[in-house]
Amino acid sequence: MVTSEARALFLPYRVKKRKLEDMTDTAIPLNDQEANLKRLLLDVAEHIEQDPPPAESVPNQLAEEPLTLRFTGGWVRDKLLGLESHDVDVGINKLTGYQFGLRLQEYLDAPGNAAKYGLEGAKRKAGSLTKIEANPDKSKHLETVTSKILGLEVDLVNLRKETYTSDSRNPQMEFGTAKEDALRRDATINAMFYNLNTSSIEDFTEQGLQDLKAGLIRTPLEPYTTFKDDPLRVLRLIRFACRLGYRIDDHALGYMAHPDIREALKLKITKERIWMELEKILRGQDPRRALEFFDSLNLYSTIFTNPTGENVQVPDTGNWRSVYDALAMLLKDASGQFGSFVVHNEEESFLAWVVATMTPWITVSEPSPPTGAKTAPPIAVSVARESLKAPNKVTDLINLCVRNLEEIKSLKDRQVTARDTLGMAIRTWGPTWRLQVLSALLVEILETPGAQESKYISEVFRRLLTFPELIFDYTRFTSATQELGIAEAYNLRPLLDGKSLSRALATPPGPWMKSALDIIMAWQLRNPEVTDQEVLLDSLKASEEFKSISTTPNSPPPFLAGVHLANASHTSRALDDSVSHPWKFPPNSIWVFPLLTWICRALDSRTVEKEWGALIPTLLSILDDTDTKTRALGADLVCNVMAVTPSGLLVRTGLAQLFLDSLYISVTYLPTLTPEDEATTIIGASIPAILAVTNVAYPNDPPVQPQRPDDHFTLRSPRVRALTTLLRQGILHPLSVCPYSTYPRLAVVLLGHLPTVLDALEVHSVVHLKGLVPLLTGILADPLVLAMPELTHASLLGLEAVMRNARPRVEVWRGDIAAGLGACWVQVSGERNPSGETANWGELRKQLRGVFAELRATVHELSDGKRFEGEIHSLLEAEPELKGMVQ
Repeated sequence: MVTSEARALFLPYRVKKRKLEDMTDTAIPLNDQEANLKRLLLDVAEHIEQDPPPAESVPNQLAEEPLTLRFTGGWVRDKLLGLESHDVDVGINKLTGYQFGLRLQEYLDAPGNAAKYGLEGAKRKAGSLTKIEANPDKSKHLETVTSKILGLEVDLVNLRKETYTSDSRNPQMEFGTAKEDALRRDATINAMFYNLNTSSIEDFTEQGLQDLKAGLIRTPLEPYTTFKDDPLRVLRLIRFACRLGYRIDDHALGYMAHPDIREALKLKITKERIWMELEKILRGQDPRRALEFFDSLNLYSTIFTNPTGENVQVPDTGNWRSVYDALAMLLKDASGQFGSFVVHNEEESFLAWVVATMTPWITVSEPSPPTGAKTAPPIAVSVARESLKAPNKVTDLINLCVRNLEEIKSLKDRQVTARDTLGMAIRTWGPTWRLQVLSALLVEILETPGAQESKYISEVFRRLLTFPELIFDYTRFTSATQELGIAEAYNLRPLLDGKSLSRALATPPGPWMKSALDIIMAWQLRNPEVTDQEVLLDSLKASEEFKSISTTPNSPPPFLAGVHLANASHTSRALDDSVSHPWKFPPNSIWVFPLLTWICRALDSRTVEKEWGALIPTLLSILDDTDTKTRALGADLVCNVMAVTPSGLLVRTGLAQLFLDSLYISVTYLPTLTPEDEATTIIGASIPAILAVTNVAYPNDPPVQPQRPDDHFTLRSPRVRALTTLLRQGILHPLSVCPYSTYPRLAVVLLGHLPTVLDALEVHSVVHLKGLVPLLTGILADPLVLAMPELTHASLLGLEAVMRNARPRVEVWRGDIAAGLGACWVQVSGERNPSGETANWGELRKQLRGVFAELRATVHELSDGKRFEGEIHSLLEAEPELKGMVQ
């Protein structure tokens, strides 16, 4: 059930459409269209009474009653509120909607009848009948006939009641009285009728008018019964509450969160019906309040379900409220630069709210696909497509939000202002890039620590999320695109198209053209004032970057002639197998490995290039061996060779990926399939080898053209992608599947390589803070530090590397970092050390003080340090023991 605190969230923000106390229970004023429709329907009813249907088609208990017609539900509610409605539901007491519709067509087909109502060409103007079948399994109980008549959307349906049989969970629909029909509706304010025969309002629940005046939404029957009959009514009531600014009755509110109702909503209602209702909600007057309902009633996982059936991470909605509150604030503040820049119209406002609803799923880590399997779409896209049946424009937007998230965050964090870098990024992101930037902001709000509880942070040290800081960063980012005039860069046309470029260079078209056209577009962005093609061509021909693009297919090196590069490793293995690997067995093994090691250490660049054809099969064969010690030796040899390998040689021969593939296989040699000591050896050798290959294949050289200082460091850079893969697959993944508490020696080795990888990533390390900070601070707070000081030391070195390279965002994570350091300090203090030995921890405490001092200096550099000093003061009041660390 819902607590009183939760109910307080849903107090009405009612928008009065008219003076509700002026309502009467006798009449509703009709406009000309409605009056004409009423006259037509009553004339059809009289026509039917004069020529009644066969007796067997009319229920016995209703045969003697006059044919009575009523406008029902939402039309009555809206008219009483002074709102116009173009959707009219007509309730019929003793005919089905389809029977009445056929007689309506029959009446209009008679000569002269259509003209009475201004319907010339009756069948065309009156509209054809569309019959919508009932589907009780999906809680669609009514057979409905819909038609457009006199410009109004008219639904024809019989009044009904529901009966249950002992062998079915679905109700049987039967003709019912007006009162029985009213009691089966979703809300009392939707259960009133306007009787066409008497021109009066009928309130059979005896609560509809008073609830409309009171701004209250409640169910005519017990809420459990109403919601169980059609669980979609949960969303409908939320929609009406948000549209009208009404509050929902406490009793109904409690049952909306009932596990039975949530389960029925998940399983019984078609996804198409859920999307239709959700779309109306998000296009409505107060979508923020609707998301608040979803959040506090625990409906998020019910509506936004994982359709894959896979064991993936559950979205964390603990801080979701910060997301929809922030979006509401941005859209409400008309003077705000960011909100007005992102959202220009109602459609974009709707899509912005869609992004907010999907933000928890956007942050979910993607599961690794099985080996050889096709990469699946992001889980957030699957949720939108399969669980909601959202249209393509929505799923395409969510896909782009996920795909471009890290690049957007990186460019924003680094305050990139290079016109070509930002412009090329916007061209990649496409026309919806503003909404993608909004998504990145909402993701950061959701993930920012301090708005959620942390098991390491005491209550006095927990801070609330400060929206203005993040919003300022994103406003500065989007303002830069406006000032540079590149907000519409995705529409920019190149001065030279592919055909013109091919003719100008007298070179046949080929794969080279894509890179060339990208260089052309970047040049245009750097030189917006130039429109002369000749000037462009002259500049390109003098460009070293343009010269580096090969316009002819790469020829394989002589030693691989006739061998496809993808099969080079397999071929070398086959040759070695033919002689049974003689180098692996005594007496050859006694001298082969030492000699090969000496050779690789003695190589220079000229020798490597000269003997490349002999080295490659040998190295790949050793790397692909099944023996872990041999593979580890191969990784060491690769490090030696890469140290003197020219970058151009590795790129030209296209062998970098072959080395990386073999080395990444070595990283999968994890416990328990591989003993921990062997895993430690092979992984400890493979990570430096992967980094060595990456450094040669994607050298960290400054850009050739100084006008593009940020181009090399974009997330589209192959170097950054390669280093990101190394961090995720080489370090974070093994740590996630092999817990440090179970395999501490392996964790020490993995964390030992973390600083080197982060130093290579430099500022791009910021995108990994979400995974790194909880991991490292979790180790520091673990009592295991007392038994494994080497692990603690490695974690502190990793934390230092995080602060060194991800400096722009360290201030955001200061709470978690300080809490982890403090927890570790307490663990190694004399009072808390079970052994009573304090001398052995002196170096560790010194390291803790140093890391905390670095944190303090970083925070003071990036922001007003007074707030952090106040937090430290509060922390010391809660834990006086930390004085030795912070002072």
